[in-house]
Amino acid sequence: MPRHPKYSTTVIGAHSVPRWYETLDRLVTLGQLQPADLADAQFRAMQAAILEQEIAGIDVITGGEMHRRNHNRHSPPNAMLNHFWQKIPAFQGETRPKPITKHDPNVTHPAAICKGPISDATDLGLVDEFRMVSAFARKPVKVTMTGPHLLAVVAYDEHYGGLAPMVSDLGYQVLSAADGRMALRVLDAHPELRLLFTDVGLPGGMNGRQLADEVVRRRPGIKVLFTTGYARNAIVHHGRLDPGVEVIFKPFTYSDLAAKLRKAFDS
Repeated sequence: MPRHPKYSTTVIGAHSVPRWYETLDRLVTLGQLQPADLADAQFRAMQAAILEQEIAGIDVITGGEMHRRNHNRHSPPNAMLNHFWQKIPAFQGETRPKPITKHDPNVTHPAAICKGPISDATDLGLVDEFRMVSAFARKPVKVTMTGPHLLAVVAYDEHYGGLAPMVSDLGYQVLSAADGRMALRVLDAHPELRLLFTDVGLPGGMNGRQLADEVVRRRPGIKVLFTTGYARNAIVHHGRLDPGVEVIFKPFTYSDLAAKLRKAFDS
């Protein structure tokens, strides 16, 4: 293996996991191995990853994320998301795997669903990982980590980016639009519409607040439901919501959305 100059360092920090990882994972699923058996294999693979980096002359060592994945069907960033989602109670439980290629239905993008607030005390295991790698590495150690903002963004893209399917799942008929101007065209073409459900942040130059103002101007009496992950101040006038206007803050569940839609229609 060629030696790199002393100043070289790892950028991503992830190794391709051995193909036998997936076999072990399948045996755990079938009950023929214990989860601890797979964890032991991951631990030994981590030690090998540390040794490989040191032999290569890399000056800052990682554990290769070997304990974060059970297979290679997810790219390292996606595998990292899955690993950390499993450590956050609000993301545990139901998922919505999203295929990303027509060539292999088993290749999916992680699609965790955030079901509640994320506590500041959530332990992602980073300190333990740093200590574990440091116990074997003979050089400085770093821990690769995707920021909480990326966890939130991907969760939003996968779940809350599908607002129309969520509302449809609750039994409502939905007409969707990609931006504010298209929404106005849909509104003009469908006088039967009774409620506007919009994110405060929209593409195309018109935000949700501006869209709602124009919709209400064209269709007085229509109900408006905002959703946002930002402060309430983004949608209030003089410290209060306008009549017929409701807001649901992200993250929210199906039951949260169902209750808020009923309240909006009944207001």
